[in-house]
Amino acid sequence: MLHRLSGVVNFIIADISGPEIAPELITLSKRDQTPIIPLASTQEDTQSLRNSPLFAQSWVYRPPFFYQNSEELRTTLTERMVTTAQSRLLERQQLLERLFPYLQGKP
Repeated sequence: MLHRLSGVVNFIIADISGPEIAPELITLSKRDQTPIIPLASTQEDTQSLRNSPLFAQSWVYRPPFFYQNSEELRTTLTERMVTTAQSRLLERQQLLERLFPYLQGKP
């Protein structure tokens, strides 16, 4: 399901807190180039997150955004993560335009 959604969204913000990162998210990061902005609770083991195969792809933002509680997450989501995701998307679009200039202006 996540793979289908990645085809219609500009970026993915995913909470990777928990004992294991969702295998579907790791698979998606390997085959799709949709920017992924991970976030995690500060209570997580950051070393295990850093060693995750999710972070092997350049379109996955590093390091993940950490939050202490749901209130902090709610108040900073737009400011920190969405802005970062939009910036990554713009970088990707500019790279594609440099690589494929003949596609500019095509629907």
